[in-house]
Amino acid sequence: MEAKHIQLVAVGPDEKVWIAEITDEDETFKLKRDFLPEQASGIWDIYPGWYQIQGLVPGLEPFQKEYVKVEHGEMTRFLNFRWMLQELPKIKAYEPQRLERVKHQLHLELNEIKAAVPFEPVAEEIERQKEDLDFLENSSQAIAGLGMLRQRKASMIKQYTEYFQDWEEQW
Repeated sequence: MEAKHIQLVAVGPDEKVWIAEITDEDETFKLKRDFLPEQASGIWDIYPGWYQIQGLVPGLEPFQKEYVKVEHGEMTRFLNFRWMLQELPKIKAYEPQRLERVKHQLHLELNEIKAAVPFEPVAEEIERQKEDLDFLENSSQAIAGLGMLRQRKASMIKQYTEYFQDWEEQW
């Protein structure tokens, strides 16, 4: 389960940059998009699947809310909306693999927190959180959780470190 990294910059000064994974059917918009969290500033991880991308990869033609498919490490670009609608059965059937992939990403993030704060109570809490991932029902929930965890990871590490350093000094 190796990620390909894609670095995007804004096409213009008022443009947004994002990658959304197409995960299901949507009643209103026909295709359900789950916006992926950045791995680092301007860098996203992409895996096999269907995406919509907005931004510029230096040296390539800009992605203008463009649909793409990633398969076998290769990206197919310039896919039209109608083709994506025909892919919906495959997109839906891919849900178990997508959910497992995002759970794996969550495990990696949690392991980084555990390694950064080497105190037994933190390790126990991280392991409990990993077990709780089994209750995720779909990849949309998992992607949202991954986004929140990446946003909060640095502050979690800081809070855990401060708390347990004080705790250790008191004992």
